Amino acid sequence: MLDNANYTPRLKKAYAETIRPAMKEEFSYKNDMMIPRLDKIVLNIGCGREAVKDSKKAKSAQADLTQISLKLEDLLRKHWVLIQTLLKQYV
Repeated sequence: MLDNANYTPRLKKAYAETIRPAMKEEFSYKNDMMIPRLDKIVLNIGCGREAVKDSKKAKSAQADLTQISLKLEDLLRKHWVLIQTLLKQYV
């Protein structure tokens, strides 16, 4: 998956294809550089030694991270106005 040079993370793709155009239309941005951008979203979990010994724990951790990322993607789609406001405050 990561070996492929054309791989684009799912959340980044959703942001680029759905949220950015909607923000440009909603806020009447004249230039794409005016639209706030997300550089990186990192999800991390510490599995510890148990995951090395037991593959079920590693798979469980992977399933948990998948669920979190799907919920995050859903939130990005639903709440892009809130994201816009927060990005303006911190960027």
